[in-house]
Amino acid sequence: HKGTDPQTIATVVQLAKRQGKTPIVVADKAGFYVNRILAPYINEAMRLLVEGEPIEVIDNALVKFGFPVGPIQLLDEVGIDTGTKIIP
Repeated sequence: HKGTDPQTIATVVQLAKRQGKTPIVVADKAGFYVNRILAPYINEAMRLLVEGEPIEVIDNALVKFGFPVGPIQLLDEVGIDTGTKIIP
């Protein structure tokens, strides 16, 4: 939020770092940062699926790249109904 004191932001950033997290400061907008970047990730996986790429190939490729789970497994775990609500 534009009115947030810079010291408050710095304090929260330091707290996140002490917890082993990588903090990012973003503008105050609708939706969480992760949800905003999740849409292209999921959309590209769905495009590959429609083009005939097997689910296992898509998910395994992203796991090998470093993601904890593939995009289709992620949708399965959170539920497609939830996925449609969190993706902008």
